[in-house]
Amino acid sequence: MGIHCGTPVCESDLITGRMDYFEPIVIRAARISGNVAGGQIMCSATVVREINAKIFETGPDTEYSEFQPTQAIEVIRQMQIAVVPADEIKLKGLEIPEVVSLVYPAALLGRQDLDASGSSLARVQLSIGQVRELTVLCLRFEALASSRVFRLRLEGSDCVADLSLETLSDEDVVEPSIMYGDPSVLFPPMNDKTSDLEIMMQLDSLSLRLENAAKSLTLRSLADQSSAITTALEDKEGNDEQTLRVLASLLSSR
Repeated sequence: MGIHCGTPVCESDLITGRMDYFEPIVIRAARISGNVAGGQIMCSATVVREINAKIFETGPDTEYSEFQPTQAIEVIRQMQIAVVPADEIKLKGLEIPEVVSLVYPAALLGRQDLDASGSSLARVQLSIGQVRELTVLCLRFEALASSRVFRLRLEGSDCVADLSLETLSDEDVVEPSIMYGDPSVLFPPMNDKTSDLEIMMQLDSLSLRLENAAKSLTLRSLADQSSAITTALEDKEGNDEQTLRVLASLLSSR
């Protein structure tokens, strides 16, 4: 988003009845917007002076300061914005260049480092190790959904980096409440040559699996409370015995 402020020439369109805006101020705002990358908010020097006057209160008021709504000023202050000087840019069709700055809310100030490094904001910002850790979390959730505990186990001399592996005892092998698996089998093949698209596909699959496991846990919790729910419904008029049995059956089947 690009922002500039000023007083343009306004005329009503004879056909549509809507207001049209002209003059270099409108062109300058459009040219600034055309120079903004994704995820950025770029402001002209005029806007920065207004920010200094009304938000930071470090500069004198401008000719537009009296028109700024108090509510909007307070909301922007709560965002704790930071103004980062960018550069002087030449705008197409305008003789005078513009000194622009980037504005970030405190919560998104980390984008400044991405912009400075030239990295694409759309690039996956996860390492292979983090994806593996998320896979372990997904396996643990799925095991919980079936009333079991998941543990990683190494087969032979295999080794998986970045993961903390648990020792498997003989008791765990015969314990039905323990679900164990070999990471080399459960994890998708990923290495330094894995593309962003492949990582995104894996993340999408993991998110769906986590969502399904969370739903299963929720339904299981409801099933555990089926007796209490049935008792509560029996106290309500209009609920016949057959309806209650069907409801209890649905809850227990989940």
